[in-house]
Amino acid sequence: MEIVEELLRIFDVIISSVCIEKHEVNERLFDLMDKTENSVCSFSTGNVTYKNETVNSITVFNYEKFIESLPDNKKKGVKHCDFIVYSGKDFFICNELSMGVSAKSKWPKAWKQMQQTIQVLNKSENIKNILKETVLKYCVFSFCIKAVNSPLGIADSFGRPLSLIKSVQEREWYPINQLGFHVFESNYIVYNSDRKLSLYNK
Repeated sequence: MEIVEELLRIFDVIISSVCIEKHEVNERLFDLMDKTENSVCSFSTGNVTYKNETVNSITVFNYEKFIESLPDNKKKGVKHCDFIVYSGKDFFICNELSMGVSAKSKWPKAWKQMQQTIQVLNKSENIKNILKETVLKYCVFSFCIKAVNSPLGIADSFGRPLSLIKSVQEREWYPINQLGFHVFESNYIVYNSDRKLSLYNK
């Protein structure tokens, strides 16, 4: 799936006029960080971690950078997630990132951003048809709270639970569910050797 070509058609722009940041990642562990020059970063340095237990490449497309680089008349009112992450027809993820103590309160806005991302993608018949064939379609809100490091260790106990990996439960959000996507809050996404996804919080 060449998502860039389809998005250029949807928004009626040429590739030289917009910002395209797309990576084919084969690393076993990598993180994503938004609002940086290079969104793919080292493990445990970003907002969300991806663990790739397969030998397959994972495509990471910075959708936010693309939308924000559009002419004003084309991006006005367009809500968007931060990243689109996919691997063949195994999975397709709309990933919205946030960081800080208040991040979790932003989830209603995050779901709306991901909902509109799917609606925009469905304007392309090619993408729409491929999504129908994709096994796992997820919208994932990834929020991260950095652990506390205090000089005397006084506050360290507050950050200790963040080091525990906990499985997450699917959430219900009808506007997204009716588009064929499942909704999660997770900051640790595992692409398993059986080509399925497991989602956790760390």
